[in-house]
Amino acid sequence: ADNLEWIVRQEGPSGKILVFASRNHISTAPVKTNSASGEAGHEVAGTYLRRRFGDRLITIGNLVGTDLTQEPVPRESFDGLAGELDTPLFLLDLRTAPARPHAWLTRA
Repeated sequence: ADNLEWIVRQEGPSGKILVFASRNHISTAPVKTNSASGEAGHEVAGTYLRRRFGDRLITIGNLVGTDLTQEPVPRESFDGLAGELDTPLFLLDLRTAPARPHAWLTRA
């Protein structure tokens, strides 16, 4: 966050930065993981960036329809639901999502 803030200051008020990262790193909600010691939640880069930049931060995620092992994703997952739209490419702005979907999208 400190490094990105330095870049923003160098670019000035109209400057923009594109940062490419895994959705687990750039998530603006804490990420929950399961491990041998139980479920744990931890903050990731996106949570720090959201606090630092507020609404100036726009995250763009992509869905590929498979997991890291190239296995199909579960149908009830966000990727699975999007895959059922039968639209190969689209852009969906979730910043204006209605209250219920917004609450679901921003929870840990």
